[in-house]
Amino acid sequence: MDKANEQVTGKIALKLYKGRADAIRRSSPNALYDAALASFTESGGRFSQHASPGFIELWTLQSRMAYAIRNREREDG
Repeated sequence: MDKANEQVTGKIALKLYKGRADAIRRSSPNALYDAALASFTESGGRFSQHASPGFIELWTLQSRMAYAIRNREREDG
C-alpha cells in the first residue's frame, strides 16, 4: 500500500455536518484532473467526438451482458 500511495498528496477541505463529511475543495500537485477536459467540446482536439459510440459500447458491455444472462436464466427456469 505504501508504494500505491506514493503519489497521494495534497489538501482537502471538508464540510462537517450532522455526522457527514463532504469534500468541498481539493487540490494536489499530482492530480489527474484537467480543467480543459472538463467539457469535451472545449478539449482543444484532445478528445474526438467520433470516439463516443465505441466508448459507450465498452462502458455498457458488462451491464448488457448481465441483463442478457438474467433474461436467459428466467427463460430457462
